[in-house]
Amino acid sequence: MRFFMFGDYEALSRLYGISGASGQTMKLQCLSARLINFCCLGKHCCLFCSIDSSSLAVPRSQRGRHSDRTLNTLQEDYRRFTEAGSNLKKAKQFNNVISPHFFDIPISQVRPIN
Repeated sequence: MRFFMFGDYEALSRLYGISGASGQTMKLQCLSARLINFCCLGKHCCLFCSIDSSSLAVPRSQRGRHSDRTLNTLQEDYRRFTEAGSNLKKAKQFNNVISPHFFDIPISQVRPIN
């Protein structure tokens, strides 16, 4: 049996432990080819890949490849964040992962609702 996760982008980011996404609407397209509506307030606020906020402003055809986020990368970033003292001001050094993910539903099975 496969489970899927649906929700607005801000809620999904929180469920997966990522800070920096806001409920404000803005159309951006990350390298995983997902068109999402959100406002990026953190350096690494994309739920689907490790792109940084400054690269989101560059046309997709001109960007380099960024690695996809997975449950494993989220766990590793969170582990590094907690080992470094869980300082929220340094969240960007850990891809903005500031809490553990709530569900073991792979990110590839997540769909934001616009």
